[in-house]
Amino acid sequence: MRKPIPKYVRHKARNCGKVTIHGKTHYLPGEFNSEESKTAYGRLLAEYLTGQATPDTANVTLRYLSVQYMKYCREYYVDEGGKELNEVRQIRLSLKPLLAMFGSESAMDFGPRKLKHVRERIIDTGITRGVINDRIGRIIRMLRWGAAEEYVPASVVQACRELRNLQAGRCGDIPEQRDVKPVTLEQIEAVRGHLTSVLRGMVDLELLTGMRPQEVRNMTWGQIDRSDSEAWCYEPSRHKTKRRGKRRRIFIGPEGQRVLRQFLKADPDAFIFSPQDSEAERFANLRKNRTTPLTPSQKLRGKRARTRVVANQYNKDSLTSSLTLTSRHGFPWRMISASSS
Repeated sequence: MRKPIPKYVRHKARNCGKVTIHGKTHYLPGEFNSEESKTAYGRLLAEYLTGQATPDTANVTLRYLSVQYMKYCREYYVDEGGKELNEVRQIRLSLKPLLAMFGSESAMDFGPRKLKHVRERIIDTGITRGVINDRIGRIIRMLRWGAAEEYVPASVVQACRELRNLQAGRCGDIPEQRDVKPVTLEQIEAVRGHLTSVLRGMVDLELLTGMRPQEVRNMTWGQIDRSDSEAWCYEPSRHKTKRRGKRRRIFIGPEGQRVLRQFLKADPDAFIFSPQDSEAERFANLRKNRTTPLTPSQKLRGKRARTRVVANQYNKDSLTSSLTLTSRHGFPWRMISASSS
């Protein structure tokens, strides 16, 4: 991955050039924009790009290391559209207790004993054993990156790797993650009648094809090959194993095709299942089923509500929220609370 190029800027008081590399500001000889100044800038830039200009490891704190690592993560953990993946947020959460306890300390003085103290801080939050191990793993991954960039001695990484993961059944009362079981067809049928046609179509298509929710959310007509009437072929532009160089093809039979034909659109790049369509249908149903007249204050609230912008594509959170809100009609609250306890 390309390193960001440090900028050549002017120091007004001295009328000279300056450049900041690895957090240290270098004031260049000669006047700003002079040949001498630009030559010095070019020399420092060459050392930086070839990896020869690295900060003294004794002066690299864990906070400085984390800042540099997060810059790397925000560029590395992105999808095809350049959007940050959830892994960036998970790394940030993992580093938070580390920086709260040892952020100002030198990274070269960090070791497995301090890492164990960080793990105890994470355990106190009450999260599950698997998540704790994942967060410690992310901290070690940052140290490994730091060693590759010569911010941290490799011995620090090797020592921290000696800290074993928390083992199932051998870590006291630390909670285990509960298995997430699939919903039954009876539960789906109880909710299905309360869904909008858009959400109902998404649920039906997942049942018929075995698609992942992300693949249904991202569907466009332009991604579906309809040359074979017996089985359409949908090839998602984004899927779970694309980064490993694998192709993902989903074949849609006659029943799935009947579901999709309800949502034919002229624009091949428009998302087939749009929250805008779903919300329009939901509000139309609310108006149709209303039994009492609108009051003036409710009319005013309605005008304000229409200014709310609805996205043209579901994301993970908005889809979960829509389905959760709808499921309240299919299941009594007493049943939901009893099953989750």
